[in-house]
Amino acid sequence: MRNQEHMEEYLITKREGILGIPFPKEVRGRGLKFPVSSTIVTKEELAYASNSLAAIYDVQCML
Repeated sequence: MRNQEHMEEYLITKREGILGIPFPKEVRGRGLKFPVSSTIVTKEELAYASNSLAAIYDVQCML
């Protein structure tokens, strides 16, 4: 099933709170002191594993 193709990766990012890094706690984000720096470092680390995954993360953070 096409919709289920990357479900495991999505569930991992959800469990670890990676998508919540750039957002404050008021909107169910991580509420970090330096969210922009943390987002950049996260994207860089993801790019070591997969450029595509880093690009997807970048787009999701902008939305």
